[in-house]
Amino acid sequence: MYDISFVGTSNYRAYFYLKAIKEAKIKLNSVKIYNYKKLDISSFKNKKIEYMNFSITIDESFENLLKYFETEFIEKTSINDFTDELDESSNHIYIFCGNGGEIVNKNILKKTRFLHIHPGKLPEYRGSTTIYYSLLKESICYATAFFLDSKIDTGDIIKEMSFEILDVDFDYLYDPFIRTYLLIDILTLKNFNTRKQKRDNKKEYYIIHPVLKKLALNKKEIIVKNEKSL
Repeated sequence: MYDISFVGTSNYRAYFYLKAIKEAKIKLNSVKIYNYKKLDISSFKNKKIEYMNFSITIDESFENLLKYFETEFIEKTSINDFTDELDESSNHIYIFCGNGGEIVNKNILKKTRFLHIHPGKLPEYRGSTTIYYSLLKESICYATAFFLDSKIDTGDIIKEMSFEILDVDFDYLYDPFIRTYLLIDILTLKNFNTRKQKRDNKKEYYIIHPVLKKLALNKKEIIVKNEKSL
């Protein structure tokens, strides 16, 4: 039996994770927020995102969610600044939702396990903004749940899923939504069995060039338009 907690910053992914965990009535041992900043959700107020039998509606503030979970605010700007703030017991798992591109250092990884949902299929899509690369190459997107290790996106895999393209904002809504879908699936099943990744020479993807990003979003619009015409 594992104890599950949450540690992260203020972003849409954290909002989606905590909103879905609340609605699924999943118990968390603790919620810790660092580098806190007020999250403005006004652009997508009351927006509902749906896929299969799962949905999230942006209908309450991030601050209300944090109050619901009796959140502890940590006066640090990075997870790597943590000293004694994390539970180090062997059966404790932290859902990690850090700053964009934040890499957890070896000293922190020695203390506890971090569950991360990556927006790409591993090991094929390691690195940054992989959601756009898979859209360009395959016309679908992926999310992979795995435990962080000392290298980039090479930790033991728990589960992966593929997703159809949805007609929603890609950065702020689609990316966190598919990650949340997979996270809730894992937490509901309480299944943390893992498999090793192949230690190969798969390439790492870097922040996508604006031209390639534009091409990916154009492709997204074509896919959505074709789906609506069926």
